[in-house]
Amino acid sequence: MTIALLQRHAETGTDNDRLAVLPHLVVVLVSPAGGLGSCGTVISELSASGAVVYAEEVDSIAARLDLDCAALSDVVWTISNTLERANADFPGLPVVLVGHASTAAGALAFTELYPGQCTGLVLTERTAA
Repeated sequence: MTIALLQRHAETGTDNDRLAVLPHLVVVLVSPAGGLGSCGTVISELSASGAVVYAEEVDSIAARLDLDCAALSDVVWTISNTLERANADFPGLPVVLVGHASTAAGALAFTELYPGQCTGLVLTERTAA
């Protein structure tokens, strides 16, 4: 699942098409299934600051992703495809990869397998409500 790529127009505070405002950064955020709900504020803040956000949920996430090769492979595959799309849509922009909660291990694995594909890496943990 990909979240819509919206940017908040700085002057009007309204959502505009992603091409209406030129972004300066691409963020690829990968989350376990159901995890993007806890990322809404971060996605909105990134968009408001001029970033374009590709947010993906990965369905086959195990509790211990580092021990489940199939689930780890799904995360790496999702990241690879999303980065390819992001680079095609916004060539030349820096790309930051965010691995949220249990997908953090997959994000780290991706950067080890494909060094140089991202400008930065952020690993986050789900907080208790």
